[in-house]
Amino acid sequence: MGFSERLNSLIGEVEGSSGAALVGIDGIAIESSSQGIDMVNVGAEYSAILGDAQKASQDLNLGEIRAISILTDQMNLVFSLLKSEYFLALSVKNRGNWGEARHKLRGHAPRFEEEM
Repeated sequence: MGFSERLNSLIGEVEGSSGAALVGIDGIAIESSSQGIDMVNVGAEYSAILGDAQKASQDLNLGEIRAISILTDQMNLVFSLLKSEYFLALSVKNRGNWGEARHKLRGHAPRFEEEM
């Protein structure tokens, strides 16, 4: 199964999900799938925050960051950092199941890592 199919599978498994992307920490999207939200831009815009959070965690000797969640008025964004400088991004509408999104993203992350 390719990245596109895996992203679509992830979106289909999470109620209220509207998009997913595999993005490099430099902000360049490898693959994305969305229904109403531009996940390429989400990845590009939030990559700097994820990079800064990684650096802060390393500077403080807290270990590697596994996930970050950003809650907005309209959308919940969940990011799962992968090995090799990549991350998965998943957007979930506020009425969607945010807990399920975190759980499913955590489950899908190793599958993406295996293919990289």
